[in-house]
Amino acid sequence: MKNIRKIIAIGMVIGITALSLNDLNLAVSGLLLGILIGMVSLGLSLVFKLFGYANIAHGDFITVGAYAGYFVLGFSWFQVEQLWRFSFGFGVLPAILVAAIIGAGIGVAGEKFIYKRLRSKGASATTMGITSLGYAILLRGVVQSIWGSELRYYPNIASPYLIGPFDIIIPPNHIFIMLTAGFMLGSTYWVINKTFIGLNLKATADNADLSLLSGVNVQTTRYLAWSIAGALAGASGVLFVLFNATSQLKPVMGFSFLVPIFAAVILGGLGSLTGALLGGLAVGLIMQTSTAFIDPTYKVAIAFCALIVVLLFKPAGILGKR
Repeated sequence: MKNIRKIIAIGMVIGITALSLNDLNLAVSGLLLGILIGMVSLGLSLVFKLFGYANIAHGDFITVGAYAGYFVLGFSWFQVEQLWRFSFGFGVLPAILVAAIIGAGIGVAGEKFIYKRLRSKGASATTMGITSLGYAILLRGVVQSIWGSELRYYPNIASPYLIGPFDIIIPPNHIFIMLTAGFMLGSTYWVINKTFIGLNLKATADNADLSLLSGVNVQTTRYLAWSIAGALAGASGVLFVLFNATSQLKPVMGFSFLVPIFAAVILGGLGSLTGALLGGLAVGLIMQTSTAFIDPTYKVAIAFCALIVVLLFKPAGILGKR
């Protein structure tokens, strides 16, 4: 039954893609955006699976990661010549690494100094969620105090687009984003499904008390969950900037992605990691392909409307459990 539901879910995503074939460029762009949204949604869904509340600060993890990459690229020894046909040089690789480390760090810091203490005092899921909003505001304030509120830009070297099959226009940066995001998603799924870390994560999510009695270091496992979620969000911050044709970033960039990310998590099914990725693909496709018919300003609203329609027929989401 579980496999059948997954097949149906994948079929839905393929169906949405087929409907968007009137503009293959938008479809391909939507798939890539969906992968990025799914990458962040995976971490958010993991946190929800273990802790039972939505981390509203997750969007600002993206912002912090993007600005961490901006900081790294500011050093002269990373401002090297163009890498292949990308708009950037080799320096983007350490930028992504630092962004992932910083993202993991702020995730663990939030758990250690805020969420863990609130749990020990019996705080409800609602309280934890509201507290995460405060953490989001704190992170955004730190970014603004260091870099200000004006637009910033990654080094951007002009490069011609590639022409793929069926005359699809492919920005070279999108190839790099696809490979990098694919590698990170694949590595994350391998860790969760094929290692003892993943086994401990699943056991803690199912029953933390029983896991503790079984010898699992529950708190360390919780730190690992925040590390994974934070690293995915931080690295995605750099990739989201590269996805933008002008490579611009601003303090509210992560917050602007919060609705699509939550839509992806809910659409896929709260706590379902596979569902989060499928939800991200669907949301990305809907957002990008809708711009063929409406003003791009409203594409987030269209994704949200699609979410409502799906939940009317399947309240638990694509792969969610009642």
